[in-house]
Amino acid sequence: RLANLRSLYLGGQYCGFTEVDLRPFANATRLLVFACDQSDLKGAEVVENFRELRSFAGFDFPMTSFASLQRATELRSLYAWGPGSDESGPRSLVPLAGLPRLERLTLLFTPIGELPANGFPSLRVLYLQGCGLPAAQQRAFRKAHPECKVDGAVDGEQLQATLAIADRVVLRTGGTCHRVVARERVLFETGDAAEIARLLPLLQVVEDGEGFHCGCCGGPTLVFSAAGREVASLGVHHGVALRWAEGPWNSDAALTREAAAGLEQWLVDHGDVATRRERDAARARAEAEERRASLRAAVFGEAVAPRADREELAADWLRRAAACKDDGLTQLRLLGCHEGAWDQQDEFDQALVTAATETLMATGDWSAVLAGGKADARCALGLAAVLVEQPVDPAAAERMAAAFVVAVPAALRSPQPWNRARMLQWLRDDPSPASLEWLLAALDGQFEPRQVQPVELVAPGGMVRIHPSDPVLDAAGSSTPVLAAMCLAVRRHVAALPRLRALLLAASPRDAKRLQAAIAQLEAVK
Repeated sequence: RLANLRSLYLGGQYCGFTEVDLRPFANATRLLVFACDQSDLKGAEVVENFRELRSFAGFDFPMTSFASLQRATELRSLYAWGPGSDESGPRSLVPLAGLPRLERLTLLFTPIGELPANGFPSLRVLYLQGCGLPAAQQRAFRKAHPECKVDGAVDGEQLQATLAIADRVVLRTGGTCHRVVARERVLFETGDAAEIARLLPLLQVVEDGEGFHCGCCGGPTLVFSAAGREVASLGVHHGVALRWAEGPWNSDAALTREAAAGLEQWLVDHGDVATRRERDAARARAEAEERRASLRAAVFGEAVAPRADREELAADWLRRAAACKDDGLTQLRLLGCHEGAWDQQDEFDQALVTAATETLMATGDWSAVLAGGKADARCALGLAAVLVEQPVDPAAAERMAAAFVVAVPAALRSPQPWNRARMLQWLRDDPSPASLEWLLAALDGQFEPRQVQPVELVAPGGMVRIHPSDPVLDAAGSSTPVLAAMCLAVRRHVAALPRLRALLLAASPRDAKRLQAAIAQLEAVK
């Protein structure tokens, strides 16, 4: 009956894969220590029977309220990670306020909507991370419990009060962790009170937001001191957030929009231009995302409505494109509607490549696809993007040779260097005579890249596909003829040697080195 059980841990190797029933432990009323790493749990209400608990720890423990622990009057420590807001709404900490011996309360990513200022007579450590607790409630609690160390939510008033006593500020390179002090430089320092006063409004942070933690170490860093003692070290992250090193928050703090813009200019004025470059790049990515969405909507003759849900739009476009009875031409047009690099496809294009491949492999009218590609340059570019994702298949040589007529020129005229290199790499690895003819045409300079505005080449950001090292992809910045020469050398096409030597005469130093290597390969074959 387990009536004398003192310690119970549920978890281990199979944690999360098997449902665990807590009800057989209902008689363990003398339990002192309970830890559960098992989120797939039945009978969570049994915890109410454990009234002699000293320690409770739960990971995604399905407890929608702390009321089941309010009679555990011997509880000293409570740790909870989740469950998140998707599973239940914010919880109140009122049921725990009356526990006379509770000393440590640690909550991570457990939505908390209410922290009473009173109660908690023995609490000495309150740790909150990603809980969404209103900062005003945290301030009231801290005021009522000066003996309790609070590591909690972002508190703008607390930051400003700390910085207000500073009589010196130093702007240095480097972030707040993994520092290499010998490489850091002081960009600016001052003890001028007026200058410090101008800086403080530029450090206004967003309260009551969702907690987050940037993966990098940050940089530059603002170090504030008073009477020779450091009071705060604030790492600037990408111009949009602050990390208070060893401060009272467990997450990074987002700057308000106005503060971020002002701090960007202040940093430029005082020797840091990297933050502006980062913010410029972020703005360019955001504009690229808007532009790409507009181009995709235009395929359906529509525009993107203000404040439209992009995920819903993407799902709708994928469904509608798949439903079109046009042998995949709408899918190809969607795929080729922008100038994105194929190694930086967003989730939408990754899903689209898979869907378009399935459609093309199932279509019975390949001639309709080719006709559509010849009539529409965007369809042709989409077909090229699909083609290079397919393994070289000698058995499908006839079909592929027909696709080359549409896909190869579209890819080799792409303004994206990586796309051109990827197509040449694919032709290199395809043993058919047709692919050899296209490589020779590329060597002869028959494909001039289309000219577009530089902003059209900017990617929205996100996943970048990493391929095994390949000489052609590694040299994607070289001209198309030079890359074609490298491919022909791998194919041991000795007949191209005179053309390579002629190309070498006018090559840049970087391209000359690659051409010389290709020529040496072919001469070795002779």
